Amino acid sequence: MSESSGFFISQGGDRKYTTDWLAKYINALVTTGVYNDECGVTAGTGMTVSVAAGRAWIEGYLYLLDAPKALIISNADASNGRKDIVVLRLDLTTRTITVLVVEGTPSATPAAPAITRTADVYDLELAEISIPAGTSAITQALITDKRLDDTVCGITVSTVQHIPTASFLEQMLAEFNDWFLDVKGQLSTDVAGNLLQMIQALSYTIEFEAGDWTVGDSECTITIPAITHGMAGDVVDCKAFALVSGVYEAGAWAAFETYATIDASNVITLHYPGSSGYAGRAVLSAYETNPLA
Repeated sequence: MSESSGFFISQGGDRKYTTDWLAKYINALVTTGVYNDECGVTAGTGMTVSVAAGRAWIEGYLYLLDAPKALIISNADASNGRKDIVVLRLDLTTRTITVLVVEGTPSATPAAPAITRTADVYDLELAEISIPAGTSAITQALITDKRLDDTVCGITVSTVQHIPTASFLEQMLAEFNDWFLDVKGQLSTDVAGNLLQMIQALSYTIEFEAGDWTVGDSECTITIPAITHGMAGDVVDCKAFALVSGVYEAGAWAAFETYATIDASNVITLHYPGSSGYAGRAVLSAYETNPLA
């Protein structure tokens, strides 16, 4: 057991503070995480992604990226999908913080690799990248932003303001499950089935650029692999929006004529009846039409 405190005026060299002690001091004031909306990961050219300029604190150590940085994603497997993650890695052995790709393992049911957090290495996960078999280019639809996930990254704030979102969400989910188990037995079969259908409906939001669409004879399409959206069902609802410009209010979103279909392999396809694609976003939810069958 030991005690330490500071900072005090040194008298004859009796008060010397190490960089490790300074990092602990900073970590007591500022939480580990990235600055709001900085260090985001977006699709690059071909099998590359780009990490935006930004800042982060990791266990009391500061990271600065003053310009976007391109990272190369390894070629896709010919038969199985893969999931990689992009992390900021604090390495106390090399005395560095660097951004890098941690590659996953190809599998019929691919899982993202775990972040590393040991006495010498501490990762912040910025994004997860899905790489379906045979993929030749990374699109934005394949990238999942992980910066707001408090369990693997989070936003840096003063410790007096920090709210551990993961624990609150876990608590709310547990309370909801208790409520549902209690009320489920009181409902008729039809009502319970309808409620279960709504609960089991998952949602997925995709943002896309005009160039992400594949142009066909009468429509444009975007394909979203099952490992990317993580949903299952035989029906998919779609609410699509485009960013308003021109004579309308800048920065507003407007509904757009886009619909979605889902096949037996849970691959979702966005359909837009136009001669060219558009930049926007779509909120999707998939569910079984008869979940109790």
